[in-house]
Amino acid sequence: ESGGHGEVYATGMERREGKKGREREREREGERERCWKFKIVRMKERDKDKQRGEENDQQREKRLREIDRRTG
Repeated sequence: ESGGHGEVYATGMERREGKKGREREREREGERERCWKFKIVRMKERDKDKQRGEENDQQREKRLREIDRRTG
């Protein structure tokens, strides 16, 4: 008889776990979406950094040419 009670309790837990599992799955979906958006933001930032880097390279070359002209 006590075993029967245990089984009932177990199924109750399973049912509750199932609900929690679905909630957890929904949370995981949200995380995935957040990660995806974050990746896009990071990609855009990286593109900006690349552009900024190219600008910096041009400025550096200009500065080096200026120094060469002065020292040369």
